[in-house]
Amino acid sequence: MAFNIKNCIAVIVAYPDMMVAPELLEFFHGIGMNTQQIRYHKEGRDICCAYNVSCKIALKSKANFFFFADNDIRPQRPDCEPFILKKGYDITSIKYPTGIEDSWNDERSFHCGLWKCSRKVLEAIKPPYFLWPRTTDGCDYEACPSAYLAGKAHDIGLTTGHLGYAEHIVKHGAGC
Repeated sequence: MAFNIKNCIAVIVAYPDMMVAPELLEFFHGIGMNTQQIRYHKEGRDICCAYNVSCKIALKSKANFFFFADNDIRPQRPDCEPFILKKGYDITSIKYPTGIEDSWNDERSFHCGLWKCSRKVLEAIKPPYFLWPRTTDGCDYEACPSAYLAGKAHDIGLTTGHLGYAEHIVKHGAGC
């Protein structure tokens, strides 16, 4: 998935206080993004709403390629270089600790701490991008919201997967 960094934006979920890990900002600046290419929002009471708002912000921009991140993800070189340098998938995430042992067992595994895709991918999937998959009785979660987006992508023939590694130090509540 080749992209021109000048035609990209990053959208960061910065719940609740608009604070962002310095390593994340260093990552975006290090790949050539300037401050005007980075957007922040603090929607986060519901992680699905927060991620859907991020997609909405991205699509309102004129950019053709998007990075999405939680404010507490910490990509550092050389661990994150495969995420930056390799072509990847239609939707590519970076691997990070999720607190769930088998989160990354499948090569198609995708989670939302730090991910990237093109405008064409988001436009093809259609909202809502993220929902909590629940059991039929509504009493428990079947998977994280990332699985919902991945399922929608797979249903229309898109690919998901992960490259590289980042630290994830959870500050406020659970992401995915």
